[in-house]
This record gives sequence, C-alpha cells and structure tokens, in this order.
Amino acid sequence: MSSSTPVTAPCGSQERRASSGTSPDAQKPSASQANTCFGPTGPFIPRSSAVPFVPSSAGPVSHNQALGNAHLLSYSRDPVFRSAHQPGRSIISSRAMSQQLHATLQRWNFLTLAQNDPALEQDFRLPRVLNQYHSLISLDDKPMRKEADSAGFSFRVIKGISNVDGMPYALRRFSHSHVMPTPELTLLARGAVDRWSQFTSHPHVTALRGTFVSADVGEAPALFFAYDYHAGSVSLREYHCDHGTHFVPAREADLWSYASQLCCVIKAVHGAGLAVGGAAALNPRRLIISPAVAAFSGSDVSHGNRLRLAALGILDVLHPDAIGAMGGRSLLVAQRDDFRAVGHLLAILACGSAQTFPDPISMAQKRCSASLYRLIVGLASDGIPDCTVFCQLLAPITFDALQVERMMNDCLQVELGRELENGRLLRLLIKLAFVNDQPDRDLHKDWAETGDRYIIKLFRDFVFHQHNNDGAPVLDWGHVFECLNKLEVGVAEKVLLLSRDEMSMLVASYGDIKHCIQAAYSDLMKDSMCLNSKVQTTWQCGQ
Repeated sequence: MSSSTPVTAPCGSQERRASSGTSPDAQKPSASQANTCFGPTGPFIPRSSAVPFVPSSAGPVSHNQALGNAHLLSYSRDPVFRSAHQPGRSIISSRAMSQQLHATLQRWNFLTLAQNDPALEQDFRLPRVLNQYHSLISLDDKPMRKEADSAGFSFRVIKGISNVDGMPYALRRFSHSHVMPTPELTLLARGAVDRWSQFTSHPHVTALRGTFVSADVGEAPALFFAYDYHAGSVSLREYHCDHGTHFVPAREADLWSYASQLCCVIKAVHGAGLAVGGAAALNPRRLIISPAVAAFSGSDVSHGNRLRLAALGILDVLHPDAIGAMGGRSLLVAQRDDFRAVGHLLAILACGSAQTFPDPISMAQKRCSASLYRLIVGLASDGIPDCTVFCQLLAPITFDALQVERMMNDCLQVELGRELENGRLLRLLIKLAFVNDQPDRDLHKDWAETGDRYIIKLFRDFVFHQHNNDGAPVLDWGHVFECLNKLEVGVAEKVLLLSRDEMSMLVASYGDIKHCIQAAYSDLMKDSMCLNSKVQTTWQCGQ
C-alpha cells in the first residue's frame, strides 16, 4: 500500500490545538428530503408532495418519470468546494467522482430502493411480499395494461427486491386470461430460463433469472418471469412512440445506433442456434433503453444509451416456433423473421408511431437518409439474409460506436481512480468508529488515561475535533485525508496529541497509533466471537 499526498496545505499550516467542539449549524434538509420518509429498505414515495424533476439530455432517467415526476433526490456540491483554486490547495470534488456521474448513480439508487407509500389506497393491490420478493412497486404507467400486443398477451411489470441476494428484479406478470399456468406451461418456462441463461451477461439482453407461479397479485394464479432490473430504463415505445412524458423523436444517429446494437444481439442469438422471436420480441414494447452511465464533452448521446431485449423467454412458452425451438426449417424462418422485425422497428421509430402511419416503411423514405432507408428496406424485404451482410452494412457506424465506448471507458477509469483511495479510508474510519467510545470499555484499564488504547481517543480528537486560536472548529478536509493516509500506511512520523483538558500530552508515531487500532479491533472481534459462541452453545444445550 502506498500513501497519498494531501489535497490541501499541510496540517501545520494553521495553528491548532486538540480540543473538543461542536460543528457549525447543521445543514437543514431540503424540501424534497423533508417530504421523503424511509422504510426498512428504501425511501417511500409521497406522491402528493412531489417535486417536478426535469430529465437530463443523456436519455431516459426513470420509470414513470420517477413515479409521477416526483422527488428524485437531486445532488449538488457545497458551493464552498467549488470556489476558485488557491495556491497550495485543491477543491474537495477533485477527490470524488464528478457531479454528473454522482447524480446519475444517485438517481438509479433511489429508483432501486423506491417503495410505494402504504398509506395510499391505490397501492394496496400489490402485496407486501410476492414469492421471494418484497418492496414491490409497479413499473407501468397504468395499473394494468389492457391492450394485448402482437403476440396476443398483456402483462404487468413490477419491481421487487429479492430476499435471497438483495438485488432488484423486474417481474413480468401475465394475465391469467392469456396464460393459464398449467404444469406443462410451468415446465416450459423453466426450460426457457435454462435456454437463455447463456445470455445473462450479454450487454443487450435483460437477463432472465427465474420464473414462478403466484396468486398473490390478482384473484387467480399467474405466471411470472423475473428479469434483472435496470434503473432509469423505459421502453422504446414510451421513449420514441408515445407522445407523453418521455417522448423524444428518434434522430438518424439514434436509429443507426439501435441498428448496430440489435445486430450485435441478433448475431449472438443466431450463433447459439436460436432466434430472438421476430416482431413479437423486436417491437417497441419489448425493448428497453437505458441511459448512459456517464457523458463527456463532445460525445454523442445516441452512442451512450443502451438498448436491451426485455422479454426473452416469453415466446418459449407461448410460441416456441417463433424462436426456432423446433429446429430445421423452423429455425431458418424464425431467424429471417428477426431481420424483418428489425427493419419494421427502425421504420416505426423513424416515423414516431405505428398507429399514425399504417405503412411506416414507405413513410420512412421521407424521414431518413438514402443509406438508412436502403438498410430498412433490405431488412424488411429479406434483402439481408444473415448477420454477415448486416454487419458489413453497419461497419462505419460500428467503428464510431466503438470509439465512443472506449472514450467512455477512459472517462469511467478516471472516475474510478478518484474513488480508489476513498474505499480504504472508509474501512479505516469504520474501524475507528468501532473501537472508539465503546460503552462497556470506559472502565477498562487499557482505556484509561494510562492505558495503551487511550491514544486512539486522542488521535480521533487530533483528526476531527480541532479548533483554531479563535475557538472556531477547523474543518480542514486535507488535514483529515493526510492523517488517515499516514495512519493507513503507518509511517514513522510522530504527532503531538493533547487531551481535551490539555492536561495530558502524548507523542506517538502513526505506526504506533495504527498498531493500537489494530490491536483494539482484534480484541473487539475476539470478544464478539466469544460471546456469540457462548450464546449459541447455551441455546443448543437448551434445545
């Protein structure tokens, strides 16, 4: 391990004395935070106290516009940390990830942990627990989709947190009037999970993780499919076809990007001896678009947004021939249907709505360039027979997308480098918090003013509780970073420690302090394990 240089002027740049003190006035919570209550696993969603949220230009940011354009916890740095650079000093934000990336991840985390407010009557239709999933919340704009799609079935999408691994999942429930969960159908669904398990790590596939039957939602048993949940994603129909909250007209750059991403996933599926499912799977309702993780100057947003197949495995149960499960000619026909479906999909996105234009391919000629229209016609009319030809036509845009992806990787690598030191410093802070001010240790001889562990208390005051000559608390982050970095390494530099009443004075090196903290934490772990072992033994004897 290597030490890190301080980010501000050395701690000796200001004259300090180690003494206790209180922080300045606590920062008042914002209106959005004050109106947000938190449950066991995340924040509830008080729709009545919603604060409008304007999505960024980087693409879709939420499901149901964060449940009704509501209360996403916005993030902004303290203005004091954005002040102009001073000689020998740097801003705190240089030690952490960028504001844009932080805000994006914060939005996703908020959506992942979001729950419906149980006080709202309309939320009672969802149970508290569904199979192994809890913290349920609907991802649909409407409580139940009434209309059936081209495959002839309707569905409801619910987000839930698994009590097995603690991860969020998107649960697709199929109306029992369309899908009766018979034993044979359940067996087919389990086979679909096994069949598509090879694509769980594919970047353009929403991984299918499991299936189950439950009657907890609705009045009759229904079949559920559990997929990975991608926070902030919306369907292509909602994003490009429905003139609602999320509507964004598809540009030609978007269409080329979608074509290259669809080519990527179709090539992988066809290479595995399967088919995606034609128009039933490759339509705006069955594809979701996820916003880019990070954007940077000069990047094209269309290359950052990720397109994913969101309903793999469904056709295995309803129409096995659509994925080529029968083999032979059925597979060839199903794979040709995939190319035709991509052509129709691109034409629909170019027009903006399939209902407005009954013949979207003809209308696409007026809205696309000649090269993109040739691609659409070639796909829709079987002029592109396989993925080889499809890839050749997309070669120029593919290299552009590859360039952007590598630029984004470089950007994220820089962000990761900023957070590299913070993880180990957090572990060190947690150890300090565990060993400091243990209630049952106050009378222990090792924690008395003559004990070895007393130095840990003094070091905490030296790092966090200093005051200047005027009695004002010193909030020097650079001093904290410098001290923790030296402590983590255990350098030989010595530091003068004073008690709060300034009656005791100790001189110790960072290496000595590190040894004291490690010894105290080890003793704490031994005591915890010993007591837990005694309790378990007593319980077993009682049984």
